[in-house]
Amino acid sequence: MKTIIFKYMKNVILSVCMLISSITIFPQSDVWVDYDGEEMISAILNDGENLWIAANSGLVQLNLQTEAVTVHELGLPDLPRLRNMAKDSEGNLWLTTQRNGVIKYDGRSIPEHYNESNSDLANNQYCTSIAIDANNNKWIGSLLYLNKFDGNVWQAWTTPLSPIAAYWSIKDLKFDRNGDLWMAGDSPEWHFAKFTGDSILPVPEITKAVYGILIDDDNNKWLASSQGLIKYDGTQFVTWDTENSILPANGIYDIKQDASGDIWMACYQHLVRFDGREFTVYPSPLVEKNNPMDAILCMELDDRGNIWLGTKLSGLFKFTPAQETFLRVSHSPAGIQTISGKNADEGLLVRTADSELSVNLLLAGAARVSLTVSDLQGREVVSLLKEQYLGGGNHPYSVLLAKGVYIVRYTVDDKSTARKILVK
Repeated sequence: MKTIIFKYMKNVILSVCMLISSITIFPQSDVWVDYDGEEMISAILNDGENLWIAANSGLVQLNLQTEAVTVHELGLPDLPRLRNMAKDSEGNLWLTTQRNGVIKYDGRSIPEHYNESNSDLANNQYCTSIAIDANNNKWIGSLLYLNKFDGNVWQAWTTPLSPIAAYWSIKDLKFDRNGDLWMAGDSPEWHFAKFTGDSILPVPEITKAVYGILIDDDNNKWLASSQGLIKYDGTQFVTWDTENSILPANGIYDIKQDASGDIWMACYQHLVRFDGREFTVYPSPLVEKNNPMDAILCMELDDRGNIWLGTKLSGLFKFTPAQETFLRVSHSPAGIQTISGKNADEGLLVRTADSELSVNLLLAGAARVSLTVSDLQGREVVSLLKEQYLGGGNHPYSVLLAKGVYIVRYTVDDKSTARKILVK
């Protein structure tokens, strides 16, 4: 695993949020921290202590208290292209992928992979959705199939999907208050469906793609769709779109509900709140970037009221409703500046710039490594590695520090080296 810890954000761009009309629309990018590195984020999961981020390049863990970021190696031969995830009652993460089936991971041990070659998973391809029921069964949507895994036995049901629709898939799975399973999809044959226990029953009233499902406390189904926001109470459908509301776009890719009952939507390049009566639109920094290929694909709420947004091309953002601010967050090594220059300590590259300390460890072979940063009084400021076993090769780490003088201590097996560095 590679760990990046940041305490303070940099390159802050501050602007004042102004109400521009009687319709509640807020101008974009009040606070935006820009880091290099862009990648697609498909899902974000809050387990109370961490945000788990499923990206094209792999799995990222962001600690909500310390802001420590850990990149987890999942042992796949190519980019895992993670698509969705859920956490079971035993604390295991279940990750779905676009090409490599399903992964079970406890955050520490070697991940377990399930695919067509080693299990009865019906299809490795386009495993884009997952839900876990009250009995801890895993329900996984893959290309052409709805799969169920009870920990021992796999079952599969064919979706109403024609073979020519090769890349249409199950976008979301949600259980309602009665324990019924609902499915979101984007194929020509179906867009919203209910699993009856032995077959999949499409709901014909929904005629365009559905990307996400929210079940509220009253068992209403709220659909994030390509035709806007749809509410289904079990009998009637109500739709809000660009013609009958101030929604900035009809494409809604994810939907969540906060503790006060407000509904939040990832609406193309905007974040939208609906309190049951009125919409409030918050243009994200993507609007200013003006790349029509970019969009907010997923979102998650934390216990402090922040909303985390994963995008198609621009990485991760944090939105704070109380301040109406967007903050772009570095969540992967690609977002950290590269390291240049070499000091006298063999195997250790160090650079400081803009309150950032970058360290690269060059290991000839496998070794037990510790890497800490302390102040001049010997008090530990950051522990990047604690006797962690690493393989040979390059291992980059980075940390944002307050200005000052620090001691970087680097221990490989039983040999220790210390160097004084200045952060300015």
